[in-house]
Amino acid sequence: MLGDRLDASTLYLLDDREVAAARLAVPASAAALFRLDGHNVLAPGWSSALPVRATDLRLPSSAKSPFQLPFHDDLAAGGPGRLLLGEGWNSTNAGAVSSRGDTASVFVPVDGTSGQQVRVELDLRSDGSHKSQARQLDVWIDGRQAGSCTLTTAMCRTLSLDVPLTRPGPHLRELVLRPARSGVRLHVELVGIRVAPAG
Repeated sequence: MLGDRLDASTLYLLDDREVAAARLAVPASAAALFRLDGHNVLAPGWSSALPVRATDLRLPSSAKSPFQLPFHDDLAAGGPGRLLLGEGWNSTNAGAVSSRGDTASVFVPVDGTSGQQVRVELDLRSDGSHKSQARQLDVWIDGRQAGSCTLTTAMCRTLSLDVPLTRPGPHLRELVLRPARSGVRLHVELVGIRVAPAG
């Protein structure tokens, strides 16, 4: 769901954990989000009224979002951090989350209600087993380089950067990790994510 284009001719069935991510990732103007007959449905391009028996999942609820700030996750299997992984990660096992290509993206929760930027900290570790792996990686936001990190055999302890807001209210921002040099692959593990208001 994150990082992929939604097909307007497809209804997406989400589990309860994915609903919280969908609320932030997909604007209400782009898709309806509702519960019907025991199923959570994301309907891209939905422009008519919801079905009579449907419950609008975009309405405020008493359930606390797992992405409220400050947010911290160690990316354990079943945790909310796994829902924030975009393209380019191998996250199917219960162990580490590792990159599997030239780029990898992660979405981070932000809250534009206060108008304040957020500080994002990504804990990254070089897997150290590939000659062609990137030693220097860059982070891109909206097509612009926003930060960088030098990897060693130890962890790149914290890749820190401030992330600007794009719209009011809670939403997700995509960070894209790329090697600083062409012809190499990432070969990194994402160990943890921390997000808090900047300042």
